[in-house]
Amino acid sequence: MNWNSHEFVWLDWAVLAVGIILVAWMVYRSVRKDKLAMKGADSQDYLFGKGEPWYVIGAAIFAANIGSEHLVGLAGTGAKDGVGMAHWEMQGWMILILGWLFVPFYQLLNNKMGKIITMPDFLKYRYTKKTGSWLSIITLIAYILTKVSVTAFTGGIFFEYLFGLPFWWGALGLIAITAIFTVVGGMKGVMTMSAIQTPILIVGSFLVLFLGLSALGQGSIVDGWTNMMDYARSAHDGYGINHMFHWEEGDPMYSKFPGFAVF
Repeated sequence: MNWNSHEFVWLDWAVLAVGIILVAWMVYRSVRKDKLAMKGADSQDYLFGKGEPWYVIGAAIFAANIGSEHLVGLAGTGAKDGVGMAHWEMQGWMILILGWLFVPFYQLLNNKMGKIITMPDFLKYRYTKKTGSWLSIITLIAYILTKVSVTAFTGGIFFEYLFGLPFWWGALGLIAITAIFTVVGGMKGVMTMSAIQTPILIVGSFLVLFLGLSALGQGSIVDGWTNMMDYARSAHDGYGINHMFHWEEGDPMYSKFPGFAVF
């Protein structure tokens, strides 16, 4: 058995099949037990109707923002060009601060005006119905162009590399499976899947890091780190203050990703 090959062997297929069956069973059991899933999405939109613990809500938010575009696209971009365009995730603490300010405000409006759980709902009450509708349309278009398309693209590359499937089959198949799962499982299914995916994403990310360093260091993670830092220092000496952020115009990557754009 060649462990260095990306081609699937019988053990890989067995692990994949068992994983899919276990996840499907867990989601099915979770959806079946939860009464909120039988009442439609209305009672679940805002923090899942407060029917889930905080760590499940947090896992859902994490899994909704981290995906194949990070593990495949941004990681590769960072390795190739010095920095990947994902630094805005570091500003998540601002969202938490804003939450302390706006969540009570939403709750107050909810009690006075009825059900307000989203920004379009708020804009409909504050301004006009068209304002809320336009925000929904713009958000959907932007999400498809900047998030869904990238995720489908990297997913298609992943399936093409791993299973040998044509790119479009993998990309469109990923979208179709996700749509079917969301419609059938509802919000409860999505929340359960997110809670399962979060530890997998975290552990998988560390595995990518350690295995990459091990490959770079000929089997040694420490040597891999040393080799990586030596390469970074040589780039530092050659391209100015800090090649990782492309500060100076002499840096070959400055025209593509100038350092000031990061901050």
